[in-house]
Amino acid sequence: MRLDPLTQAWTIFSPTRPIPPSFGSVRDEPSKDSPFVAGAEQFAPQALLAAPEAEWKVRVVPNRAPILRVEGDAARHSDGFYARSRADELPCPDLELNVLQSVEDVTARVDGVGAHDVVIEDSGNRAFEELPRPQIEQIITAWKVRMLDLRRDPRMRSFTIVKSVGVPAGERVRHSVSQLLAMAVIPPLLARKLQTARTFYDARKRSIFEDILTEEVRTGTRLVYENNGFTVFCPYASRAPFELAIYPKRQCADFHGLTDQETAQLADVLKIALHKLNRA
Repeated sequence: MRLDPLTQAWTIFSPTRPIPPSFGSVRDEPSKDSPFVAGAEQFAPQALLAAPEAEWKVRVVPNRAPILRVEGDAARHSDGFYARSRADELPCPDLELNVLQSVEDVTARVDGVGAHDVVIEDSGNRAFEELPRPQIEQIITAWKVRMLDLRRDPRMRSFTIVKSVGVPAGERVRHSVSQLLAMAVIPPLLARKLQTARTFYDARKRSIFEDILTEEVRTGTRLVYENNGFTVFCPYASRAPFELAIYPKRQCADFHGLTDQETAQLADVLKIALHKLNRA
């Protein structure tokens, strides 16, 4: 049993009970005509971003069926019994109790306020890892630009990039796309990681992320790949087979704080890591 230092969650490793893959290779799935290729812009006419603007390679459009919308009220509402804090029912004070005793945990309901963008990563049908590095840089830059634009709305408190590849993962169209979600709340898992990092720093005056990275590089047993800007490794207490973590070597509080050089280095890391996953 291994304890994740960030989430404080236990993972049980059992070499006598390996979990085989539930599905076949994503690359063997049949593909249909994609509405995201160049020439089909009429299916998503409102471009939030296109790079380059003429003969685009990367394009950002609103999701036609968004799960979150900019319109709405981000105020929190009580809802009878469900407005009670879960923390009230925990038996003893601990780190989890401190995390749950936030305002977000004692309110039961908010409107679905946020944003839901689709980042079309190629005007053709290439997979993400098949794209040239400069184009992957454009994709990362598109994530950054949209985050910076959306964070002007003071209601937005967290951002998530989701990339689903293959039908089992929820992919509906066989095309290299990612989705950006902006939320008016901080998800509990992220809040727990932040609280853990703060508690660690208060106790040791060091960053837990820096200590994790130092340990993974020192041991090298879970190291997958690294360049001058980033390190890829399998987490000490991985929650799923083939889980990878990517840590920057220069600490920065915000993803959109990446420099141009780091954007290029991250593009290299993502391309290599995904090729390694394909081979594995």
